[in-house]
Order: sequence, then structure tokens, then C-alpha cells
Amino acid sequence: MAHRILILLLFAIQSIHAQYSPVSEQLANSIRRETLKEHVYVLASPEYQGRETGTEGNQKAADYIAKQFGSYGIPPIPGDGDYFQEVAFSNIKWENTSLTVAGESIIPMKEFVAIPQYFPVISGPISIDEMT
Repeated sequence: MAHRILILLLFAIQSIHAQYSPVSEQLANSIRRETLKEHVYVLASPEYQGRETGTEGNQKAADYIAKQFGSYGIPPIPGDGDYFQEVAFSNIKWENTSLTVAGESIIPMKEFVAIPQYFPVISGPISIDEMT
């Protein structure tokens, strides 16, 4: 008799475990390839202008994502009432970047990458000796 109860108990535990699925697993299984592709195509479209931080395209992308969160029932940040977090941001860009090595022009963003930093404006040729 105890043997039968043990077998029934094992079957019961097995069937309960087989039906259990953590929330994260359920949510992961709800993601569909077509839906994901649609969101990627929307955000990568020319309308979002590359989504560079601080640009109109970046704000459009943030608004799009916030709207999607709302449509999925994801609650906003408690106390803020929306999905956005304020952060300080500054942007420095070089208007014209060029590099000449041994009399040959080097193509920016293809043969070299320059990362803007805050330095006094220097225009014209600079020798390596002046930089060290």
C-alpha cells in the first residue's frame, strides 16, 4: 500500500513540476520574432535619425519605447508618472576633422577615428612635437 502511495505522490509531483513555468520564462516565450523585427525596423528607420543622444530622433525613439511599455501594461517609474529618467548631458562636436600623414590625407571615420574632447581650439597643422 505504501508503495502505491509513493508512486502516486511521485506522479503528482512530476505533473505539478511539468506545469510550473517561472514568470521570466513565460514572458520570454511571449516574444515573437515578427514583433521584435517590427520594433527594430521602426527604430532603425530614417524617421528616428540614428537616435543619437540629445537629438530629435533620440527623443522620438524614447517616446516610441515609452508608448510600447504602456501598451504592454508596464507601469511607469513609481513617483515619476512616466518612463523617463533625467540625466545631465553635454555634447561636443568637431566641425571639420582632417589628418595628413607624410603629405597624404587620411579619411576620417574610415582610416582613423577622432574622439572630441574639450581642448582649446587649435586650427591648422600641428606637429607631433607640439603635442608631446
